[in-house]
Amino acid sequence: MASLRGNTFAEVQYFFRLTLQHPDGSKQLETLAMLSDYTPPDLAIAQKTHGVLLACQYQGQRSLRVVDAKEIYSVVAMLPLRPRPSEMYNPDAANLDLDRYYVAEKLGFDMTWIGHEEDMGLNDGQEGEGED
Repeated sequence: MASLRGNTFAEVQYFFRLTLQHPDGSKQLETLAMLSDYTPPDLAIAQKTHGVLLACQYQGQRSLRVVDAKEIYSVVAMLPLRPRPSEMYNPDAANLDLDRYYVAEKLGFDMTWIGHEEDMGLNDGQEGEGED
């Protein structure tokens, strides 16, 4: 999944290159991406969670568009968001579970040091070496 500027999220369907001809006759090779957009984040959920939880619905083939690949800001994960217990009694509960996802940025980033040992004594005994 891709994050674009302005809190918009999309699934990249594929990348492609295209030579575009400008009005002055010059040609330029561009890298483009076919995207399938998610809806904007649910405002009520975002406000209630102070912007921590951004919940969107996947639109699939209903919202395809082409953008310059440089417009993609970052890569994110869109993980399924199931209804909370309090939402189960909502008259629209069946629809809450359909294609609703939440944004997970830097998934696994906090685990990059697992299995690595930080050498706290790297400079121990090296200070003053060679000095008399």
